[in-house]
Amino acid sequence: MKLTLQVMLGVAAGLRGLDGYDKIVKDGERERVVKEYYKLGGGLRLLIAKNLNLLDVQQVLYQKARAELVRSMLDDTGEIPKNKTADFLAEERKMLEVESEIDLAVIKPNELNLDVNPIPGTTLSLIQPILE
Repeated sequence: MKLTLQVMLGVAAGLRGLDGYDKIVKDGERERVVKEYYKLGGGLRLLIAKNLNLLDVQQVLYQKARAELVRSMLDDTGEIPKNKTADFLAEERKMLEVESEIDLAVIKPNELNLDVNPIPGTTLSLIQPILE
């Protein structure tokens, strides 16, 4: 599938959100936070891992390119001058809007077990590009 880098970064964030959620439990009088993992099948968890491995490569490449862009615009004080901020943001936007082909596996909505898993809409919206 062909996605912009910005969409890829969003999908990666959404996939990371599928680990689970924090839940407050009472331990006598005290409350504590525990991680509640979503109930996802083994095949889906492997698919998520495969997708994250592919997306992580894109994220590392973006971070390197962005760092190089920052370095190229620094002045003698080690900061991007105010008169170059708009140029920096424009160049960064160009990087994020580049479309690339990436072989992400598609997730079937029923695999998310949404009747059991309280996956928030914000997470679902991030992974929308790879939902069947």
